[in-house]
This record gives sequence, C-alpha cells and structure tokens, in this order.
Amino acid sequence: NQDLIANIQDLTSEIKSLKMEKDNAGEKSVCKAGELSFKELNGTKYCGDISVDNERSGFGICKSENESYYAGEWKLDMRSGLGLEVNAVNSKYIGEWNFNRKNGIGTIIQKDGIRYSGEWKNGKMHGIGTLFYPNGERLSARFSSGLLQQGTGVYYLQDGSCIIGYMTKNGPDGNCLHYKKDGSCENEYWNNGIKLK
Repeated sequence: NQDLIANIQDLTSEIKSLKMEKDNAGEKSVCKAGELSFKELNGTKYCGDISVDNERSGFGICKSENESYYAGEWKLDMRSGLGLEVNAVNSKYIGEWNFNRKNGIGTIIQKDGIRYSGEWKNGKMHGIGTLFYPNGERLSARFSSGLLQQGTGVYYLQDGSCIIGYMTKNGPDGNCLHYKKDGSCENEYWNNGIKLK
C-alpha cells in the first residue's frame, strides 16, 4: 500500500509539472490526434476530437464566452457536418453546417416559438421550407436569403384545411383555393393574410 501511494504521488507530481510546462509555453492543450481534448482559446471552451494539427476535427462540444453552445461535427477547426447550436438568445438550430454556417437541411426554433424547417444556404433560410407558428398554423413556400420569397405556397390552418395560392410573409394574398377537410374546395380572396370573401 505504501508503494502504491508513493507511485500515485509521483504520477500526480509529474502530471502537475507537465501541465505547468504547457501553460508556461502557452499551450493549454496539445494532444495526439484522435484523443479527447479540452481546449480553451479566447474565452471559448472546447471538449472533443482534435486533429494532428491541433484543430477541432471530428465530434466536439464548444461553449462560447456569450454562453452559446455547439455540439456536433467539426472539420478544419470549423463547424462542418451535423450539429446542434443553442445561442445566447435561446434560439436552437439542429441540422447541417458547412464552414461555420448553417448549410443544407436544418430546423431552427426561435425564442418567440416560430420554427422553420427546410433548406439553408450560407447561414440563411434558402430554398423550400416550412414556417410553423405557435398557434398551430404553418406556411410552406420558397425562401431566399433568409426571407419568404413571395409566390405560390401552401398555408395550413388550425382546422386541418389548407389554402393554395400566392403567399406573403403574413399569409395568403389575392385569389386562392381553400381545400376543406371534407374534400370540398372554395375560391377565396385574401389580402396579406386577411380573408376578405
């Protein structure tokens, strides 16, 4: 038992001296590729896989100074692949990333309860997607550079019926077809999300 305690104390002293050497050299975490690493840089904390070039690569979890989190895949020290982000204003995104930007297919849930699921490009909603509103209604349409691209879309109402026609960010606009749950269809006129007749 005395020998075991002495060996543990020697090992602990050796680890402490190695850590002090690394800290004095300004290297907070240098490890072999494929090993789990803890890395701190400019207020950002990282736990995960590191490449031979000491870059985040593989799977890892990162916490920023502003209390935002990212858990997912990394490549060349950037978010790349599938990942989950919870940012400082409590919006949540899960989906594909490329070069630190949302890119591909993903879903974001905003603090106000509005959710978007669909295509992303360069960090913005871009392509075909659906906005889900807290009241249970949803709008499927095409988006461009983060904004709803006005044009043909489908608006689903709380009662399960749907409206097909021209859409603005506020809902149906102009002459639209309203498909009811019973299979019937009515011609309706809307003005920027408000039904007129």
